[in-house]
Amino acid sequence: MRLGLLATIALTVAACTNQAQMDAQPVQRVTKFSENYQQVYANLNKGARNCFAIGGGFSVDGQLYSELGYGEVTASGSTGLSAMPLIHARVARDGTGASLQSKSLMKANKQGVLNWVDYWARGGIRCPGVHYGEVPPA
Repeated sequence: MRLGLLATIALTVAACTNQAQMDAQPVQRVTKFSENYQQVYANLNKGARNCFAIGGGFSVDGQLYSELGYGEVTASGSTGLSAMPLIHARVARDGTGASLQSKSLMKANKQGVLNWVDYWARGGIRCPGVHYGEVPPA
């Protein structure tokens, strides 16, 4: 079922996107967490890898920059020649907690996609069954 979801994701990305387009996109959502930013990063990285990194031309890249106080997770599709970033999230230290800034280049249901990013950052590991419009578990 996840392979069908990934195929749908690939079709919802208009033409080829690149990292410069992702970088130019404004942050679409900011979510605050009481947990340490490293824990929120680890949760998000695990949840995204569970749902995207199952083959079929999709990958998740995660980097934690402890000395700088933040980490980034990017989920991408691949055309075989280049990567197309779909979701980007930055988790940063925010006092004793964390701040998650997320954005998506997916054309269909961006808010639904960002709901899943927040869900994974809270420690969820389930994936949407058919599309990102589904509400993540509580």
